Amino acid sequence: MRFLTFFLTLPLVLAAAGDDGSGIGGGGGPFVRYYLHDNRDVDPDFGGGFLVVGGRGYGAVTEWLRVGGGGAASLTVLGAPDDGNVSQNLSYGGLILEPFLDLKDELSISLPILIGGGSYEFQRIIEEAGNDRYSVELYEAGFFCLETGVEVTWTPLGWFGLGFHGGYVWIVCEEDRFTGSGFAGLMLFFGLG
Repeated sequence: MRFLTFFLTLPLVLAAAGDDGSGIGGGGGPFVRYYLHDNRDVDPDFGGGFLVVGGRGYGAVTEWLRVGGGGAASLTVLGAPDDGNVSQNLSYGGLILEPFLDLKDELSISLPILIGGGSYEFQRIIEEAGNDRYSVELYEAGFFCLETGVEVTWTPLGWFGLGFHGGYVWIVCEEDRFTGSGFAGLMLFFGLG
């Protein structure tokens, strides 16, 4: 654990040591993403991918590095049956390190890296045991995650930005029914000054 803590804080210390103070600023905002994972390996009725909503915020510590936090939670499963017999929940969050580069006055590119944890749960009602009782088959696990991506941000007003991002989230846990997913999404930024 000490090695992991050292590994996470070393880039921050090195970045702060070389900063001339001009990289001050911050921002954040909400996002919506489509996760490409096919849930059929969990249960054939789960169908395709799923939508998540979340948010993130940061403070710039240098002219090229932002540090912050963020998280996401599932909104709905796409491709699930309409009878309501299946449900899926995914949530995670963590520390974000985000190297970035301003390409033009209104355009930048960044490489956000989230290191954190979360949990997922897949449920399927398999039988009714009375008027209001159900027997539920449940897959659930807590996990460690690493999310990497690329984001292009357009800031037409300076204080407001629109980000387009894609990437992959790796999930490490004992229960290997859900191991990660590619994603694509859209984010609104506020306070990018």
